[in-house]
Amino acid sequence: MKKEKILVVHSLQDAQSLNPELNSYVVILGYTPTLTGEWKNCEGSSLPSSLDAYKGEPVVIVKITPQKVKCYAFPPRKSYCSTGTYRQVLERI
Repeated sequence: MKKEKILVVHSLQDAQSLNPELNSYVVILGYTPTLTGEWKNCEGSSLPSSLDAYKGEPVVIVKITPQKVKCYAFPPRKSYCSTGTYRQVLERI
């Protein structure tokens, strides 16, 4: 089984400076999005167990796939999915 690529940053600005690979995750520590009205309730059960430790603190986890970019926000336990690019999604959070 291939180990997932996880990049950990400490701010949204740091996340914006990255160019993550497909099928990787970006963990933005200490960040909670303010506009989550269109986000769905989500427990993040599809995330790999290696990311479970982050779910108890303010964090956004961004998953980059060939088809979409998905954001998970904890502790509000919300998710947002887009067919836009990584950078476009970061602008919305």
